Amino acid sequence: MPAVAGSHATEFPGMVHADFVIGDRDGTTAAPALSQAVCDFLRGLGYSVDYNHPYKGVELVRRYGDPMHDRHSIQVEINRRLYMDEWTLEMTKDFAALRGHLRALVQMLLATDPRTLG
Repeated sequence: MPAVAGSHATEFPGMVHADFVIGDRDGTTAAPALSQAVCDFLRGLGYSVDYNHPYKGVELVRRYGDPMHDRHSIQVEINRRLYMDEWTLEMTKDFAALRGHLRALVQMLLATDPRTLG
């Protein structure tokens, strides 16, 4: 997602986006405790994180997420300023660190059983 919402992009033109927006369509596509674990993990790494605002998740998470049948689908929006210069489209020096943090997030999710969370 862009660092700042464009005039046509959302209901909130000019909104400065958090580093990450985690969306689960208000808890309908993933157990809220799992989504919260993702938020907490990213915040623990020092990132700013919003939950279901301004992006709740779209068709992909709606179509495949079914937490009642242990299929959890979470949308992860990443602010482009974390990894690229939005004007030149060049990767920033922070790209490698972000890649490592995302790898750690995936490892955390692989080790997490949503049925055991809150």
